[in-house]
Amino acid sequence: MRRWLGLAALAVMMVAAGCGGDAPPAAGLSDAPASVSWNRDPLAVVFRAHVTGGNPPAYVLDNIIPECTLYGDGRVVFVRSNPRTGDYEILFDLVNDRAIEEFVYDLVVEFRIYTYDAGLSRQAPAAEQPVYEQIVLNVNNTNHVTDFFADWPGSYFSDVVKRCQQLAAAPRLFRPVGVWIAAQQVSLDLMRPYQIWDPSVTGFSLEALAFEGGKRWVEGNLAEFLWQQVIVSPIPAWFVEGNLSFALSVQAPGITLNAPAAPAQ
Repeated sequence: MRRWLGLAALAVMMVAAGCGGDAPPAAGLSDAPASVSWNRDPLAVVFRAHVTGGNPPAYVLDNIIPECTLYGDGRVVFVRSNPRTGDYEILFDLVNDRAIEEFVYDLVVEFRIYTYDAGLSRQAPAAEQPVYEQIVLNVNNTNHVTDFFADWPGSYFSDVVKRCQQLAAAPRLFRPVGVWIAAQQVSLDLMRPYQIWDPSVTGFSLEALAFEGGKRWVEGNLAEFLWQQVIVSPIPAWFVEGNLSFALSVQAPGITLNAPAAPAQ
């Protein structure tokens, strides 16, 4: 186990690591106390690595699970593909403070994250929003964002994602207790799997939900079924109600990107 060095010494350590005298300082860390501070709210993002950009429809954007996220309460959440079934596995674990501090140390010293700034804004305007990799680190009151356009080394993003996933000493499969859903009417696509939606069984109509334009909280077996069909499946199912087809957003708080908090009990 690497001995943890006080973050107050990180500026010196970065020079020793070969960053050079012209490298930007470790913003927000060089004058920090000997431990890392972060927002402890369960929905606060301490670290996130994900692929973003493009112009996806809302039901695609809502269903994104980032490659790896560390939340304020110490939960690390990541996704991987099951090589046998092709299904996505959403995994999580709880991480102690010491592991988080060592992770931040690695990001600052080994991955030199503060020497890479976000470069998207420096790109020439394009007709379409590019799809690109982005990394966010939010500690010691400093929210640092870097992206693919910062000229990372070739395997930088995948190496950082792997290091984040290694925080999970005993990853567990996530199963939702409840999820937020939203519906958007879509044209029939015969290449996609479909499920029949019966409002008399589910208790509400997708047509009405789509017309209202809001989100509905569902729990229990229905939440698990929708999670499996839309999030876990490698090809998300659409749903048929009467003569209409609908794509669903299925969001689990603290798991999917930008999911609202669960309703107050």
